[in-house]
Amino acid sequence: MMRCIQFLALSTLLFGAMNAFLVGPAAGDGSEVIVKELMGKVETALSSGKTDSFANFFTDAFLFHGCKGNYGKDLAVEGLTLASKATKFHYMSSKFIGKDQIEFQLGNKELSGLFNIRLIGNAWLLNSGKMTKC
Repeated sequence: MMRCIQFLALSTLLFGAMNAFLVGPAAGDGSEVIVKELMGKVETALSSGKTDSFANFFTDAFLFHGCKGNYGKDLAVEGLTLASKATKFHYMSSKFIGKDQIEFQLGNKELSGLFNIRLIGNAWLLNSGKMTKC
């Protein structure tokens, strides 16, 4: 459980650092620009240390499907806040999966995960995530 929470925390933490670690192919559909912009905003919120500000990047229905269970918004925000500086993950890919949804993948040598963001009003918010392998 902790490994899954750590992955979620670490991958989300590095949203802003993705520009430095960008190694994946561009989708060509404009999704990469949106994901990178969101990651910059998330990193700024995390750097501020304000949990409420960070939590604003998640839908209330956020759900992470981990290897040993599912984690909602509150647990994800808590875990991400605690594990914010442990490991580096990099951008792997992104693509639109609907008019207002983007799926993107973050990973490193050991772990990777898929995340979904949705356009709600005029803001892109994390809606779900899952491990790619357990």
